[in-house]
Amino acid sequence: MQQNWKVGDLAKLTGLTVRTLRFYDQIGLFSPSGHSTTGHRLYNEADIKRLQQILSLKDLGLSLEEIQTVLKGHTFAPSDIVAIQIERIRKIIKTEQKLLAELERVAD
Repeated sequence: MQQNWKVGDLAKLTGLTVRTLRFYDQIGLFSPSGHSTTGHRLYNEADIKRLQQILSLKDLGLSLEEIQTVLKGHTFAPSDIVAIQIERIRKIIKTEQKLLAELERVAD
């Protein structure tokens, strides 16, 4: 017998919020396999595997839009993923440098 999880159960299982899972469904990134007779989203094991793939791609620094293209069959070369991570880290550094400058200004 196939096990199904409701959105709240899946949220607890994955550490995501119900709101995030509903948003992923709304944008067509991750939708449930079915719905209960009362309209609740129902996820199965295949859905969970797909969600793990999404979360892994997100951890690599891909945006939700980029993840959608990967799930539709587009592949990124390892160099593309490295370039995405470099850009993400540059943005983080720039933000942190601005914060540091502001804190130093306040401290003076």
